[in-house]
Amino acid sequence: MLWYKLFGCGLVLGCGALFPVFLARDRRAALAQIEDLILLFRFLRRGVAFDRLPVGELLRRADGRLLAAFGGGGESLSALFGRTHWLSREAEEIAMRVAASFGKGYASEQLGLLDAALGELIALGEKWRASETGKRRTAGVLGLGAAALAVILLI
Repeated sequence: MLWYKLFGCGLVLGCGALFPVFLARDRRAALAQIEDLILLFRFLRRGVAFDRLPVGELLRRADGRLLAAFGGGGESLSALFGRTHWLSREAEEIAMRVAASFGKGYASEQLGLLDAALGELIALGEKWRASETGKRRTAGVLGLGAAALAVILLI
């Protein structure tokens, strides 16, 4: 009987230790999506600044892995971002704002739009990275604390 209790306590404590790992997985995916969006906007900026290509041609020349992060290819940014499952509301708002007005003006306006969006996305990524440490610690304490409480109550 004692072995069952020890096994159960170990199982509960193990689940409490794994809780922050699974919780951080979604935050890491959202940060990776923000970084992919930064890479896409930098690619679009280079295409507008140096080649003066239209949006459809820029998206055809983009890396397939990068477009796959947003749901595959498309003829416009609106179509590309419409299929995307967004993990961050702030990144979605920035991306949709750029998609609504990208390709509808002069090159200098497009460069300004992309520069502003890149600045916002870089700041958003920094904010997510800065808050990650505190969230990871909080989740770790909560997971292990709840597991320890459950072990105490079960014994």
